[in-house]
Amino acid sequence: MPLVGLISADGTSDQPEGQGHCSFDFALQLAQDRHEAFPYPYPLVKGIVDGVQNRGEYISATSILHCLRGDFLKRRTPFYQSIESLYPMFRGTLFHSLMEKNVPENGRIEEKVKRTHRGIEIGGTFDSLLTFRDNNDNERFILQDWKTTDSLPKYGAYPSHVAQVNIYRWLLGLDPEKTTMEVHYFSMKGHKACPLRESTTRGGRTSNSQYWTDAEVEAYLDDRLIKLKASLDSSIPMPYAMVTEEEKWECTYCPVRQECATGATQENEAMWRKSAGLPPTGAAGEESTAWLALTESVGARLLVSK
Repeated sequence: MPLVGLISADGTSDQPEGQGHCSFDFALQLAQDRHEAFPYPYPLVKGIVDGVQNRGEYISATSILHCLRGDFLKRRTPFYQSIESLYPMFRGTLFHSLMEKNVPENGRIEEKVKRTHRGIEIGGTFDSLLTFRDNNDNERFILQDWKTTDSLPKYGAYPSHVAQVNIYRWLLGLDPEKTTMEVHYFSMKGHKACPLRESTTRGGRTSNSQYWTDAEVEAYLDDRLIKLKASLDSSIPMPYAMVTEEEKWECTYCPVRQECATGATQENEAMWRKSAGLPPTGAAGEESTAWLALTESVGARLLVSK
């Protein structure tokens, strides 16, 4: 299940478990009544509630950019979040809604595109695509992604955003040789454009190009997309042991971290029993020991060569 309600500021709740958990309708009523549980303008609370989306089993580009275990758990676990934690999403929605009103004649803005890879449908909504002719009258493209942020990056686009814009380029079927890709960051203090970098050599050291070929995008999908698909098909989360160090910073902000931690403890116990040669007990967490084999079977079924 997705986000099912909001967390009040003072512990007020309409749910049996308490903990400040409020259904959306109850939260909206409190905000309308100017109750101290939700000391925010009603249009803000209503806008956040209206922006909540139930993705179901739909896999988007952003689904595979971050922690796959967290993505799965947030689809299957009912959870609540505070207004503060949801505000960045609302801010981004406001920004994009303003930008999409100003579409140039040679541009497309905020369009959802889908494509199938290994029999799995994946989609995404790109922010801006500009089409133009160069000096030789060849068709060229500029693909942009827009990000709202508290602080502008110092050294260029963040790795997950590099991956995201490359996936959008692939979803659109654009020729990487004819496409310029950029990530634009906007804060209350200003704007920074971060064009993706080509491979360069300085001081004898060569940097990797941030422009991915189709083969590189599909190799990324073979890894990330198949793991998430395996979880969704089996209703088994990816084991916590497979969460990378680069992804663990997300734990601090994850609304299902308690469920994740409980499951991780059970998985560790199950893995210990298996390595010790002890028989399974049917306890929670033991299914994770079969997750790698399950991923391989999904990969084989989708004709992925290992």
